[in-house]
Amino acid sequence: MSPSRKELVSLLVPLAAYLLLILLVQPWGNYPLNDDWIYAHIAKKFAESGRFVFDHDTGAAFIGQGLLAAPVIRILGFSHAYLRCLTMTLGALIICLLWLLLRYAEVRPGIRIAALLTVVWNPLFGYLSLSFMTEIYAYFFALLGAVVWMRDRRTHPEGPLVSWSAAIATGLAVGAGFWIRQYSVLVFPALLGATVLTGRRRVRCSLPRLVGSSLVFATVIAGFFLARALAQIPLADYSRRLDRIWHVNAGATFLQGGIFLSYMTAFLLPLLLLARNLWTRRMLPAAFLLGLLGVAAALVLLQTPPHLDLHPRFPFLSNIIRDAGIGPVLFPDVQALQLRSPAWPSGAWGAIECFLLAANVLWAAVIFGAPAVLRKGGLRAEALLFALLFSLASLTVTTFVDRLAAFDRYYLPETFGMAIAVALILSDAPRLFPTRFAVALLPLAFFTIAGLHDYFRWSDAGWDLYREALRNGISPANIQGSYEMNGWHAFDLFQAKEKPAGCIGPCHCDSEWFCLDDSYRIGMNVYGNYETLARRQPHYWLAPGPPVVLSRRR
Repeated sequence: MSPSRKELVSLLVPLAAYLLLILLVQPWGNYPLNDDWIYAHIAKKFAESGRFVFDHDTGAAFIGQGLLAAPVIRILGFSHAYLRCLTMTLGALIICLLWLLLRYAEVRPGIRIAALLTVVWNPLFGYLSLSFMTEIYAYFFALLGAVVWMRDRRTHPEGPLVSWSAAIATGLAVGAGFWIRQYSVLVFPALLGATVLTGRRRVRCSLPRLVGSSLVFATVIAGFFLARALAQIPLADYSRRLDRIWHVNAGATFLQGGIFLSYMTAFLLPLLLLARNLWTRRMLPAAFLLGLLGVAAALVLLQTPPHLDLHPRFPFLSNIIRDAGIGPVLFPDVQALQLRSPAWPSGAWGAIECFLLAANVLWAAVIFGAPAVLRKGGLRAEALLFALLFSLASLTVTTFVDRLAAFDRYYLPETFGMAIAVALILSDAPRLFPTRFAVALLPLAFFTIAGLHDYFRWSDAGWDLYREALRNGISPANIQGSYEMNGWHAFDLFQAKEKPAGCIGPCHCDSEWFCLDDSYRIGMNVYGNYETLARRQPHYWLAPGPPVVLSRRR
């Protein structure tokens, strides 16, 4: 059945919101971001030589992403901006896939728009979809498999639960995600689990197809290990992470629960306020426990000694989200020494923390609304169960493997899953409050857009200074820049371990990140024994910040 005009609007609005984000942020700089220099490095070598060379430890599989990027590099030439555009394309397609999942579950167009806007203007989705990181690529394939499965489920009210074609296609699509980022395959057991639990009476006649889908899924994953073995690509980092999954840390699990809850409140607060919540007395114990979980986690982390604390700001281990911006400031003076960087006045984030901890109680109404959807059965109940299982599985694996060292960006799949779940629970709400939704959404949207804008502006400034230094004959071996600068330009030199020429005084570097000599520095602060050569003042939107400076050792 073709979508109606109202339904098309429910897709076009989120896509327009995503386009607006891109136009305002202007992410066109030809430079890497965060860890994506590692993946761009591998993709570039593969496009040039036809071989995958993993000369830096990475837990992500990546091969599938490299295969997607290679034609772009060979046709257009290498540019980080081109790779970013490829990611943006898949980001837009993920919005379409989420829209289809909500449409198949018969979520009203208005709630569909609301759910997708919270995803589009989410800091994690915004940042990752404007980079060459692996998350968007992997979850595109995983969600594609979910859409194929759910679309087919609509056409099978009787008999086998799923057709052979959909069973095979889903196994292929979700399995392909393993070739990029392993955790994305958690979509598959969540799909099977939701279908089996809601269609128990038909499992017997569906068993050959469910087993067949699982075998296809397993074969695709096995193909990845075969490909890495043939290419002699090391799996050391992946193996270390896999070993940790079997060891449960109760304390970390408790704290991670409070951290996760507060993240989801921050990300989905607009949805939590969209519908009228009919509070009853039986919800109060759940609300109290939810509030207590967040507060207890925050108090424990606040009491942790600074040298042990991975969460200097509750609730995040900052990889993407900072208290005054989006995107990590990976200059050594900021990252290692905690010197000046874009910042809000003291106490601003403290007020936000307190607000989020109080708002955690809103999840009680969502929790008590889920059983009503599940009791009604049908595809909506199956979709809700899938979203909950997917979110729970993703959180469990992240918690067991990374414990308190889970970066905020690891919550992207949970954000997808919980946005779907809340939208499904709200789908029968008798009355919506779009004004409340808008009041909660606008600060989130502004934080995401302005934070990303600032991130790209100071990145533009830093890379402009780096290229100016190269034009003036300064070697990358003598520059201590950001993690991305050192990784992209000095990694091969660092691997060769040759003593650099052109050092001012003895060659040395007091920081890591593939630095051979720090005769020249790029950062937001000037060290005492350095003189300023050039500076660029970015135009900040979200918070005032310092200029980016190129300095030289005296």
